[in-house]
Amino acid sequence: MIWLRFLLFFWLGVTFLSLGMIARYARPAMRDIWTEQRKLEIWLKIELLATEALVEQGLVPLRDFRKMKKGAAFSIDRCKELERTLNHDVIAFTTNVAENINDKASRWLHYGLTSSDLIDTAFAVQMMESVDSSPAMSLPGSKGRRNRRMAEPM
Repeated sequence: MIWLRFLLFFWLGVTFLSLGMIARYARPAMRDIWTEQRKLEIWLKIELLATEALVEQGLVPLRDFRKMKKGAAFSIDRCKELERTLNHDVIAFTTNVAENINDKASRWLHYGLTSSDLIDTAFAVQMMESVDSSPAMSLPGSKGRRNRRMAEPM
């Protein structure tokens, strides 16, 4: 039963994304998850986590990662401006973040990743945040995703 709810919720989420979420029909918590701001915040977190994993593997110098982490930021307006000329949302985003890092260390940003790695992972995070914020997905007595049946291994 819970999987049917999840599939319905997923379909509704995809529908909202393709049509654009109508603000008056969504709860504020759900609207906030699907904003451009939140999407790019998740992208940045994924980029930094991926780079941190490369540091742990010895592929990226720790000092470069620290510089990246210190300067990593983005501007939605700048990303949109770059996207108009680059015709690629992820390249626009990584270009803007690299501008803000303002150091050779930015060469490690997006290293070993594809656009799909970033977009698909962020989408999955947004879907789980949506599930977490939805009263319809809560089971009686559950507190958070870790305690829900749908998160248990089969």
